[in-house]
Amino acid sequence: MKPIYRSSKSPGAPIDLAANEAISVPGRRGMSIRCVRGQVWVTQEGDMRDYIVPRGLRFVVARGGRIVVNGAADYSTVEVGDAEGVGTGASVLRVDWQCFALIESEARRARAAYFATAWGALSAAGRRAGRRVVGWLAGAMTEVRFRKPRCRL
Repeated sequence: MKPIYRSSKSPGAPIDLAANEAISVPGRRGMSIRCVRGQVWVTQEGDMRDYIVPRGLRFVVARGGRIVVNGAADYSTVEVGDAEGVGTGASVLRVDWQCFALIESEARRARAAYFATAWGALSAAGRRAGRRVVGWLAGAMTEVRFRKPRCRL
């Protein structure tokens, strides 16, 4: 584990982590660990829970204590800095506002794929039903015999 000491010259500078590579960061209330690429595993001293932070999310620290950040993906990048608008309570995961456009486009893509699949299944069922009706009508028409009307005067 390599300890990272942040200088005041480079707050928020990206830190690259390989898989299973860990860094130790002195934590303080109001600090955030933002995952820019990949996925990281965050453990804080005095907190019984561990946090998996995927790309686009940030871990916001609620109290002081040493923090260990471990690269959970092949290549991960994190930024350590100050969080804006930190409330009271436990450490939390927050979604970055820049990530909303990505989440929205992924949701639209998934919804379009779902509707395309549903529409394909529905139209295939409609075609099968149409063929059955046409076949039934064709069979019914061959069995119909026309009789001469009987008229008595």
